[in-house]
Amino acid sequence: MNEIYRLDMLNKPCVDRTRAALQRQFPNENSRKGVSFALEDIADYMAGAIDLHNASGILEGFASSAQVSGFNAAKSIEAKQQFLGLIVSLDLCAFDLHTQAMRKGVRSFFNPQFGLFAGIRVPMLQSIGWIAEAQRVATWLWADYRVAKADKANILFGNPSPRSWINDHDNPYLVQKAAWFTTMTTVDPALWRQYGYDPDADSLGPYWMLAQVWDEPDPHKVRNALQAVRDMNLGSTFIKDEPEGRRVYLVDEFLLLDDYDVRSVNMRRIAKGLAPVEVESYLPDPLPNALLPFVQDDIFWPVYLKMCDELGAAPIKPDNPLQVRLDPETLQIENR
Repeated sequence: MNEIYRLDMLNKPCVDRTRAALQRQFPNENSRKGVSFALEDIADYMAGAIDLHNASGILEGFASSAQVSGFNAAKSIEAKQQFLGLIVSLDLCAFDLHTQAMRKGVRSFFNPQFGLFAGIRVPMLQSIGWIAEAQRVATWLWADYRVAKADKANILFGNPSPRSWINDHDNPYLVQKAAWFTTMTTVDPALWRQYGYDPDADSLGPYWMLAQVWDEPDPHKVRNALQAVRDMNLGSTFIKDEPEGRRVYLVDEFLLLDDYDVRSVNMRRIAKGLAPVEVESYLPDPLPNALLPFVQDDIFWPVYLKMCDELGAAPIKPDNPLQVRLDPETLQIENR
Protein backbone atom coordinates (compact mmCIF):
# COMPACT_ATOMS: atom_id res chain seq x y z
CA MET A 1 0.00 0.00 0.00
CA ASN A 2 1.77 3.16 -1.11
CA GLU A 3 1.44 6.67 0.29
CA ILE A 4 -0.55 8.00 -2.68
CA TYR A 5 -3.13 5.25 -2.30
CA ARG A 6 -3.50 5.99 1.41
CA LEU A 7 -4.12 9.65 0.72
CA ASP A 8 -6.65 8.81 -2.01
CA MET A 9 -8.70 6.89 0.54
CA LEU A 10 -8.46 9.71 3.11
CA ASN A 11 -11.82 11.41 3.45
CA LYS A 12 -14.03 12.29 6.39
CA PRO A 13 -16.37 9.25 6.16
CA CYS A 14 -13.36 6.94 6.07
CA VAL A 15 -11.75 8.73 9.01
CA ASP A 16 -15.07 8.60 10.89
CA ARG A 17 -15.29 4.83 10.44
CA THR A 18 -11.70 4.27 11.51
CA ARG A 19 -12.11 6.54 14.54
CA ALA A 20 -15.36 4.82 15.56
CA ALA A 21 -13.67 1.42 15.32
CA LEU A 22 -10.87 2.67 17.58
CA GLN A 23 -13.34 4.06 20.11
CA ARG A 24 -15.19 0.73 20.24
CA GLN A 25 -11.93 -1.04 21.10
CA PHE A 26 -11.40 0.93 24.33
CA PRO A 27 -11.41 0.24 27.15
CA ASN A 28 -10.13 -3.23 26.29
CA GLU A 29 -8.52 -5.98 28.33
CA ASN A 30 -4.99 -4.63 27.91
CA SER A 31 -5.89 -1.07 28.87
CA ARG A 32 -7.88 -2.26 31.90
CA LYS A 33 -4.97 -4.42 33.01
CA GLY A 34 -2.54 -1.54 32.59
CA VAL A 35 -4.67 0.75 34.73
CA SER A 36 -5.25 -1.99 37.30
CA PHE A 37 -1.56 -2.84 37.57
CA ALA A 38 -0.68 0.83 38.03
CA LEU A 39 -3.21 1.24 40.84
CA GLU A 40 -2.02 -1.94 42.56
CA ASP A 41 1.58 -0.77 42.34
CA ILE A 42 0.57 2.59 43.82
CA ALA A 43 -1.03 0.90 46.82
CA ASP A 44 2.04 -1.29 47.31
CA TYR A 45 4.48 1.59 46.94
CA MET A 46 2.63 3.92 49.28
CA ALA A 47 2.44 1.07 51.83
CA GLY A 48 6.17 0.38 51.50
CA ALA A 49 5.69 -3.06 49.93
CA ILE A 50 7.72 -2.21 46.80
CA ASP A 51 10.68 0.12 46.42
CA LEU A 52 11.20 3.17 44.25
CA HIS A 53 12.95 1.21 41.50
CA ASN A 54 10.07 -1.22 41.04
CA ALA A 55 7.47 1.53 41.31
CA SER A 56 9.22 3.99 38.98
CA GLY A 57 7.15 3.08 35.91
CA ILE A 58 3.76 3.75 37.52
CA LEU A 59 3.09 7.22 36.08
CA GLU A 60 4.18 6.42 32.54
CA GLY A 61 2.40 3.06 32.63
CA PHE A 62 -0.91 4.56 33.66
CA ALA A 63 -0.66 7.41 31.16
CA SER A 64 -0.07 4.98 28.28
CA SER A 65 -2.79 2.53 29.36
CA ALA A 66 -5.49 5.11 30.12
CA GLN A 67 -4.91 7.67 27.35
CA VAL A 68 -7.45 6.51 24.76
CA SER A 69 -10.00 5.18 27.27
CA GLY A 70 -9.97 8.33 29.38
CA PHE A 71 -10.16 10.63 26.38
CA ASN A 72 -13.12 8.61 25.09
CA ALA A 73 -14.84 8.81 28.49
CA ALA A 74 -14.64 12.61 28.50
CA LYS A 75 -17.97 13.96 27.26
CA SER A 76 -17.13 17.62 26.64
CA ILE A 77 -14.34 19.69 25.15
CA GLU A 78 -13.40 20.92 28.62
CA ALA A 79 -13.33 17.37 30.00
CA LYS A 80 -11.14 16.21 27.11
CA GLN A 81 -8.77 19.12 27.72
CA GLN A 82 -8.54 18.28 31.41
CA PHE A 83 -7.85 14.61 30.78
CA LEU A 84 -5.25 15.44 28.12
CA GLY A 85 -3.68 17.85 30.61
CA LEU A 86 -3.55 15.04 33.18
CA ILE A 87 -1.89 12.60 30.78
CA VAL A 88 0.72 15.14 29.69
CA SER A 89 1.31 16.16 33.32
CA LEU A 90 1.94 12.53 34.30
CA ASP A 91 4.32 12.08 31.38
CA LEU A 92 6.24 15.19 32.43
CA CYS A 93 6.42 13.96 36.03
CA ALA A 94 7.70 10.57 34.80
CA PHE A 95 10.33 12.33 32.70
CA ASP A 96 11.36 14.50 35.65
CA LEU A 97 11.72 11.47 37.92
CA HIS A 98 13.84 9.66 35.35
CA THR A 99 16.23 12.56 34.84
CA GLN A 100 16.57 13.02 38.61
CA ALA A 101 17.19 9.27 39.03
CA MET A 102 19.86 9.29 36.29
CA ARG A 103 21.72 12.09 38.06
CA LYS A 104 21.73 10.11 41.29
CA GLY A 105 22.59 6.77 39.71
CA VAL A 106 19.23 5.20 40.52
CA ARG A 107 17.80 2.77 37.96
CA SER A 108 14.22 3.41 36.85
CA PHE A 109 11.67 1.67 34.68
CA PHE A 110 11.46 4.39 32.05
CA ASN A 111 12.03 3.98 28.34
CA PRO A 112 12.55 7.31 26.56
CA GLN A 113 12.44 5.99 22.99
CA PHE A 114 13.45 8.64 20.48
CA GLY A 115 10.45 8.07 18.19
CA LEU A 116 7.95 8.06 21.05
CA PHE A 117 9.33 11.08 22.85
CA ALA A 118 10.36 13.34 19.96
CA GLY A 119 7.53 12.19 17.70
CA ILE A 120 4.62 12.03 20.17
CA ARG A 121 5.35 13.23 23.72
CA VAL A 122 7.09 16.46 22.79
CA PRO A 123 4.42 17.45 20.21
CA MET A 124 1.74 16.74 22.85
CA LEU A 125 3.53 19.10 25.25
CA GLN A 126 3.63 21.72 22.50
CA SER A 127 -0.03 21.13 21.63
CA ILE A 128 -1.18 22.30 25.06
CA GLY A 129 1.15 25.29 25.04
CA TRP A 130 4.00 23.94 27.16
CA ILE A 131 6.67 25.20 24.81
CA ALA A 132 9.53 25.53 27.31
CA GLU A 133 8.90 22.06 28.74
CA ALA A 134 8.84 20.58 25.23
CA GLN A 135 12.15 22.28 24.46
CA ARG A 136 13.66 20.86 27.64
CA VAL A 137 12.58 17.28 26.90
CA ALA A 138 13.65 17.38 23.24
CA THR A 139 17.02 18.92 24.09
CA TRP A 140 17.61 16.37 26.88
CA LEU A 141 17.24 13.53 24.38
CA TRP A 142 20.26 14.82 22.46
CA ALA A 143 22.29 16.63 25.11
CA ASP A 144 22.03 14.01 27.88
CA TYR A 145 20.32 10.78 26.90
CA ARG A 146 22.23 10.16 23.68
CA VAL A 147 25.51 10.88 25.42
CA ALA A 148 24.63 8.48 28.26
CA LYS A 149 23.62 5.79 25.76
CA ALA A 150 26.45 6.36 23.26
CA ASP A 151 27.14 2.64 22.98
CA LYS A 152 23.55 2.02 21.82
CA ALA A 153 23.03 5.27 19.90
CA ASN A 154 22.63 3.67 16.46
CA ILE A 155 19.91 1.42 17.84
CA LEU A 156 18.08 4.09 19.82
CA PHE A 157 18.35 6.96 17.33
CA GLY A 158 19.11 5.17 14.09
CA ASN A 159 22.34 4.90 12.14
CA PRO A 160 23.03 8.18 10.28
CA SER A 161 25.01 6.45 7.51
CA PRO A 162 22.89 5.48 4.47
CA ARG A 163 25.54 2.90 3.55
CA SER A 164 24.49 0.88 6.60
CA TRP A 165 20.81 0.77 5.63
CA ILE A 166 19.67 -2.61 4.32
CA ASN A 167 16.07 -1.54 3.65
CA ASP A 168 13.61 1.29 4.38
CA HIS A 169 13.23 0.19 8.00
CA ASP A 170 16.86 1.16 8.61
CA ASN A 171 16.34 4.74 7.39
CA PRO A 172 15.83 6.67 10.66
CA TYR A 173 14.27 9.67 8.91
CA LEU A 174 11.72 7.59 7.03
CA VAL A 175 10.76 5.54 10.09
CA GLN A 176 10.61 8.47 12.54
CA LYS A 177 9.27 11.32 10.43
CA ALA A 178 7.54 13.21 13.25
CA ALA A 179 10.49 12.78 15.61
CA TRP A 180 12.84 14.31 13.06
CA PHE A 181 10.50 17.20 12.38
CA THR A 182 10.50 17.90 16.12
CA THR A 183 14.28 17.62 16.24
CA MET A 184 14.80 19.91 13.25
CA THR A 185 12.47 22.62 14.58
CA THR A 186 13.02 22.36 18.35
CA VAL A 187 16.61 21.25 19.03
CA ASP A 188 19.81 23.19 18.36
CA PRO A 189 21.15 21.64 15.10
CA ALA A 190 24.65 21.55 16.56
CA LEU A 191 23.51 18.89 19.05
CA TRP A 192 22.43 16.36 16.43
CA ARG A 193 24.39 17.28 13.31
CA GLN A 194 27.65 16.54 15.15
CA TYR A 195 26.76 12.84 14.90
CA GLY A 196 26.36 12.96 11.12
CA TYR A 197 22.56 13.10 10.92
CA ASP A 198 21.26 14.80 7.79
CA PRO A 199 17.48 14.39 7.30
CA ASP A 200 16.32 14.64 3.69
CA ALA A 201 13.17 15.66 1.85
CA ASP A 202 12.52 12.26 0.26
CA SER A 203 12.48 10.52 3.65
CA LEU A 204 10.49 13.10 5.60
CA GLY A 205 7.98 13.95 2.86
CA PRO A 206 5.46 16.59 4.00
CA TYR A 207 7.28 17.02 7.30
CA TRP A 208 10.29 18.32 5.36
CA MET A 209 8.14 20.95 3.67
CA LEU A 210 6.61 21.90 7.03
CA ALA A 211 10.02 22.22 8.66
CA GLN A 212 10.93 24.89 6.10
CA VAL A 213 7.81 27.04 6.55
CA TRP A 214 6.13 26.29 9.91
CA ASP A 215 7.08 29.66 11.41
CA GLU A 216 6.41 31.79 8.33
CA PRO A 217 4.43 34.87 9.43
CA ASP A 218 1.86 34.35 6.67
CA PRO A 219 -0.30 31.32 7.63
CA HIS A 220 -1.25 30.78 3.98
CA LYS A 221 2.37 29.86 3.25
CA VAL A 222 2.16 27.11 5.88
CA ARG A 223 -1.28 25.71 5.19
CA ASN A 224 -0.49 23.29 2.36
CA ALA A 225 2.44 21.72 4.20
CA LEU A 226 0.54 21.38 7.49
CA GLN A 227 -2.47 19.89 5.72
CA ALA A 228 -0.22 17.41 3.92
CA VAL A 229 1.29 16.34 7.26
CA ARG A 230 -2.15 15.92 8.81
CA ASP A 231 -3.31 13.86 5.82
CA MET A 232 -0.23 11.67 5.96
CA ASN A 233 -0.52 11.11 9.70
CA LEU A 234 -4.17 10.11 9.48
CA GLY A 235 -3.45 7.96 6.46
CA SER A 236 -0.87 6.09 8.53
CA THR A 237 -3.58 4.96 10.96
CA PHE A 238 -5.21 2.97 8.13
CA ILE A 239 -2.18 0.68 7.88
CA LYS A 240 -1.95 -0.21 11.59
CA ASP A 241 -2.76 -3.85 10.80
CA GLU A 242 -0.27 -4.19 7.96
CA PRO A 243 2.43 -6.83 8.48
CA GLU A 244 5.58 -5.45 10.09
CA GLY A 245 7.44 -5.72 6.80
CA ARG A 246 5.06 -3.26 5.15
CA ARG A 247 4.72 -0.77 8.01
CA VAL A 248 7.60 1.61 7.58
CA TYR A 249 6.92 4.40 10.03
CA LEU A 250 5.48 4.93 13.49
CA VAL A 251 1.68 4.88 13.71
CA ASP A 252 -0.14 6.76 16.48
CA GLU A 253 -3.85 5.95 16.52
CA PHE A 254 -4.53 8.71 19.04
CA LEU A 255 -4.34 11.13 16.11
CA LEU A 256 -7.79 9.82 15.15
CA LEU A 257 -9.11 11.36 18.37
CA ASP A 258 -6.91 14.40 18.87
CA ASP A 259 -5.12 16.45 16.22
CA TYR A 260 -2.17 17.29 18.44
CA ASP A 261 0.03 17.19 15.32
CA VAL A 262 -1.73 20.34 14.08
CA ARG A 263 -1.98 22.08 17.45
CA SER A 264 1.69 21.48 18.24
CA VAL A 265 2.54 23.72 15.29
CA ASN A 266 -0.19 26.27 15.97
CA MET A 267 0.60 26.67 19.68
CA ARG A 268 4.26 27.28 18.82
CA ARG A 269 3.18 29.87 16.26
CA ILE A 270 0.93 31.55 18.82
CA ALA A 271 3.82 31.62 21.31
CA LYS A 272 5.82 33.49 18.64
CA GLY A 273 3.01 35.99 18.13
CA LEU A 274 1.99 34.45 14.78
CA ALA A 275 -1.49 33.57 13.57
CA PRO A 276 -2.50 29.89 13.74
CA VAL A 277 -2.97 27.92 10.54
CA GLU A 278 -6.41 26.54 9.70
CA VAL A 279 -6.49 23.06 8.17
CA GLU A 280 -9.00 20.23 7.85
CA SER A 281 -8.53 17.95 10.88
CA TYR A 282 -11.26 15.47 9.79
CA LEU A 283 -12.43 15.38 13.43
CA PRO A 284 -15.97 16.34 14.51
CA ASP A 285 -14.84 18.27 17.60
CA PRO A 286 -11.13 19.17 17.48
CA LEU A 287 -9.78 20.79 20.61
CA PRO A 288 -9.19 24.54 20.34
CA ASN A 289 -5.75 26.11 20.48
CA ALA A 290 -5.38 26.81 24.20
CA LEU A 291 -2.78 26.91 26.95
CA LEU A 292 -3.80 24.18 29.40
CA PRO A 293 -2.86 24.10 33.10
CA PHE A 294 -0.76 21.47 34.81
CA VAL A 295 -3.14 18.91 36.35
CA GLN A 296 -2.54 17.54 39.86
CA ASP A 297 -4.80 14.59 40.70
CA ASP A 298 -5.48 12.97 44.06
CA ILE A 299 -3.95 9.57 43.15
CA PHE A 300 -0.75 10.05 41.18
CA TRP A 301 0.47 13.46 42.34
CA PRO A 302 1.07 12.21 45.94
CA VAL A 303 3.03 9.28 44.49
CA TYR A 304 5.21 11.65 42.48
CA LEU A 305 5.86 13.79 45.57
CA LYS A 306 6.91 10.73 47.60
CA MET A 307 9.26 9.60 44.82
CA CYS A 308 10.84 13.05 44.65
CA ASP A 309 11.32 12.98 48.42
CA GLU A 310 13.04 9.59 48.22
CA LEU A 311 15.36 10.90 45.52
CA GLY A 312 16.05 14.07 47.48
CA ALA A 313 14.86 16.03 44.45
CA ALA A 314 12.70 19.13 44.24
CA PRO A 315 9.34 18.39 42.58
CA ILE A 316 7.93 20.33 39.66
CA LYS A 317 6.29 23.55 40.82
CA PRO A 318 3.81 24.55 38.12
CA ASP A 319 2.06 27.91 38.10
CA ASN A 320 -1.65 27.76 38.98
CA PRO A 321 -2.12 23.98 38.70
CA LEU A 322 -5.58 22.51 38.28
CA GLN A 323 -6.37 20.18 41.18
CA VAL A 324 -8.74 17.34 40.33
CA ARG A 325 -10.14 14.06 41.62
CA LEU A 326 -9.64 11.04 39.36
CA ASP A 327 -12.15 8.19 39.36
CA PRO A 328 -9.97 5.11 38.73
CA GLU A 329 -12.94 3.10 37.51
CA THR A 330 -14.42 5.50 34.95
CA LEU A 331 -11.24 7.56 34.36
CA GLN A 332 -13.36 10.69 34.60
CA ILE A 333 -12.06 13.66 36.55
CA GLU A 334 -13.68 16.48 38.49
CA ASN A 335 -12.29 19.69 39.97
CA ARG A 336 -11.42 19.65 43.63
